[in-house]
Amino acid sequence: MPPKNKNIPVTERTYSSYLQGSNIRVAPIVWILVSVIIAIVIGALLFLLMPKSLGPMLVSIVVIPVFLIGLPIIMKERRDTQMEEAISDVFEELATSLRAGATIEQALMDLTRIQKGPLLDELKSALNDMEGGFSFEEAIENLISRIDVPTIRRIFTIVVDGRKAGGELADILDAVADDARDMARIQRDRRSKTLMYVIFIFAAGAVVAPIIFGFITQIALTVNAASSKGVILPSPLDLVPGISVLWLYLLIECVLSGIMLAVVRGAKLWKGIIFYSLPMALVGTFVFELCKMFAAAMIAGAGANVPGV
Repeated sequence: MPPKNKNIPVTERTYSSYLQGSNIRVAPIVWILVSVIIAIVIGALLFLLMPKSLGPMLVSIVVIPVFLIGLPIIMKERRDTQMEEAISDVFEELATSLRAGATIEQALMDLTRIQKGPLLDELKSALNDMEGGFSFEEAIENLISRIDVPTIRRIFTIVVDGRKAGGELADILDAVADDARDMARIQRDRRSKTLMYVIFIFAAGAVVAPIIFGFITQIALTVNAASSKGVILPSPLDLVPGISVLWLYLLIECVLSGIMLAVVRGAKLWKGIIFYSLPMALVGTFVFELCKMFAAAMIAGAGANVPGV
């Protein structure tokens, strides 16, 4: 009698499963603590380098741990995409082997021996289940319980249902491969058609706007200093020393741009904030500060050549 399935159901998956899937062999609390410590160290270094500008330090302390904590999720998203893209080719190879007279076990063994990838790793686990006494349907059902990618779960469910209904496995695999290829083409078309929108929104939010805001902030500071006749006054655009109102507006604009990109890409809003808004805020903050420095150098150079400035 085959052993009981000990696979963890998808509904019981935790953050530790993402770490294991990313080959990060540490406990979740350790990974989170390491992420926070790295962010604090980098934030402290940025404060020492730019003590008059608190923006880079504050953004780094927020963005870096969120990015590191979300890194296993990013890697999982990439792995899921690779699995979806490999379905059509893998199923076609299996169908060809079955029509050549091989059994499903032999076809899987030959395929997993030659090709590599996340989907092949899952099929290799299914092959191990079949060698351990499970039927093909039971091994695929175990595979479905391990995968939390809706598209792949639906595809393998169709394969199992078709096999239970008495259909020829090679024909089922061919039909599913055709459907998977069509879905992959639709997704590629959507990504390619929205790529220019993504580039435009990201460039406008994380590069162009920070450049303009950086120059405006420094010019306002210079004008304020010139009108004060040598008395050092805070910038009129600073809410508190080191934090400009334009920088806060830039952060809001980056958050909204990330949500817009999520809508364009068909992703969930929280993914847009984590994967688009936060990187845009980090890039935009550093561009903002660099442009302030560049503007200050330009104004100082021009002032050195103009009497009375």
